[in-house]
Amino acid sequence: MSESKWLGLATKRLDLSKGGTGSPKMEYLMVAVLGLIIALSLGFTLWGVFFGDSSGPAGGMEGDIHFQCTACSNEFTKSGEEMEKIMPTALMPEMGLLQVDCPKCGKKESCLMQTKCPNCGKYYLSDMMVANAKAFDEAKAAARAEGKDPSTVMPVFPAAGEQPKDVCKHCGTDRVQWYIDYYKKRRG
Repeated sequence: MSESKWLGLATKRLDLSKGGTGSPKMEYLMVAVLGLIIALSLGFTLWGVFFGDSSGPAGGMEGDIHFQCTACSNEFTKSGEEMEKIMPTALMPEMGLLQVDCPKCGKKESCLMQTKCPNCGKYYLSDMMVANAKAFDEAKAAARAEGKDPSTVMPVFPAAGEQPKDVCKHCGTDRVQWYIDYYKKRRG
């Protein structure tokens, strides 16, 4: 396409009417609306960057997080505000594995986040969570023995099928199977 045709396409007025004669008022209105949309989008983005929540991965945590110590079985809760403070030092929060120190026996990184049963609503320490924490602990110990930074290692998790089931200690509900059944019922 020649340069003059490109220039003609770039400067051609919008033809918004059925008869082929575009109204300048309509063109100005469209440009104004598009400009407003762009300005609002930019405004919301800048507002989020400068005035949004900057607390990191725990940002916006509401309610209490339930924990249980693997050493002394102490059960306790931490508020979302407390979690925001300790999240940077908790182990692998992006993978759902939070290990915190026990307030009762004092053992370091011995407390794991509990799971809420979708059936009975009670909290329990999942065998799956314990197995994953064990894999992390073994990987950290191996890294230390090799003189490596333990926070940079990735554990070897049990193979699929060897993972323990996520079963409620109170009512015996298999949590994964409960959700499968629940969503099958909802689909109809």
